[in-house]
Amino acid sequence: MDFVNAVILALEAEGFPVSIERGKHETGVKIFGHRIRFALVEKARAVGRRQVKEYSWTRTEFDYKSTEELEFRVGDYSYGQKFRDSKNTRLESQLSACVS
Repeated sequence: MDFVNAVILALEAEGFPVSIERGKHETGVKIFGHRIRFALVEKARAVGRRQVKEYSWTRTEFDYKSTEELEFRVGDYSYGQKFRDSKNTRLESQLSACVS
């Protein structure tokens, strides 16, 4: 969470207020009148699955394991800009790009 704290401090130092949307569990910043959402995500990998029978249907449950890879998402979480850990570059070294 030190990374998110650094992002928030950098944005607020530039005069852009960061807030959490009530009822939506979204973190965002207001920049020149526009709200921009952002999130830090830890990627996971499915390591197992099982079928669970409930009443008249069957559903699949998955077990996940952390990959310890972080991803900073800006804008629409599905299609927006994404900054990721990689073999050569850690997310922490991309702080200025994430804030800009």
